Amino acid sequence: MKYTDTMRHEVRGIQKGSRWLRFRPEFTLTEWDFHKVTPPTLLLRGEDEPFGGPELGRWAATAVKNVALQTFPESGHLPWLHNPEIHTSLVCIFLAPNENVRAESGALKG
Repeated sequence: MKYTDTMRHEVRGIQKGSRWLRFRPEFTLTEWDFHKVTPPTLLLRGEDEPFGGPELGRWAATAVKNVALQTFPESGHLPWLHNPEIHTSLVCIFLAPNENVRAESGALKG
């Protein structure tokens, strides 16, 4: 796993937050929770995600009915911190009311 600056900051923040807030089971998503998601969903994941690597992202993309998955190399849990412009563009394309805009952009792989 690559240890990027972003990941280092993320892990530090998560460690501090988990000590203060404590992880709780009611905040954990189950396989059934993923299958219940029905609206169109955009998953933006870093390839160096410390909470389940690329395989978890691919699994989530198959578990959710209507999903577009984008992964980003050398990014961790919050990939939009590395390049907010690309992520903003992808979100705007995903939210475009016209499906033709999304299809013509070719930016989202779904």
